[in-house]
Amino acid sequence: MKNKSILVFLFLFLIGIIACKKKFDPEEFESKRINTADSLVRIAYSKYESKDFNGAYRLCNEAILSCPGFSRATVLMGKMKLEDEEYSKAIELFTIAINNQGIMQHYEVEEVYQKRAFAKESLNDYRGALADYNILTESFNSKYAYYHRGILKYNFLDDANGACSDWSVAGEKGDNRAYDLIDKFCNN
Repeated sequence: MKNKSILVFLFLFLIGIIACKKKFDPEEFESKRINTADSLVRIAYSKYESKDFNGAYRLCNEAILSCPGFSRATVLMGKMKLEDEEYSKAIELFTIAINNQGIMQHYEVEEVYQKRAFAKESLNDYRGALADYNILTESFNSKYAYYHRGILKYNFLDDANGACSDWSVAGEKGDNRAYDLIDKFCNN
């Protein structure tokens, strides 16, 4: 009787193992990693908005550990470095995000280029900022980029004609600030 009970137990145990055994699905695994990282970054953004940069930075690091190269985490880390005026580190993080843009939306990639251009300008890397503004105008047709590229050309690159042309395009795209600059610097 005792042996029969042991056999029944073993039989049921093996059936349970076979029934529960699930084949590894790499797509499902990757999806879970991305969802975990995305959830951590969402919480990090709420910490960032409440000025808890340490907590936000820690959560971004966790997101990157769970999903290496997770671009949304590196973007948020870059924003925090930008606010702390650590421009070189911000540029590095924004570049990582651009190189790993994977699941980022079009508007998110555009924002990263804008922020990286600003960081480069802050370090007096005007040619580097110009390169980012060029990408923004060519790939994103950004009125922001036309406006700021015009300022960069006028103030730092000695290109008044190029600046006036950029401000004209920015104005046509709806950036009314550009018309003030055109009136002040281009209609002489």
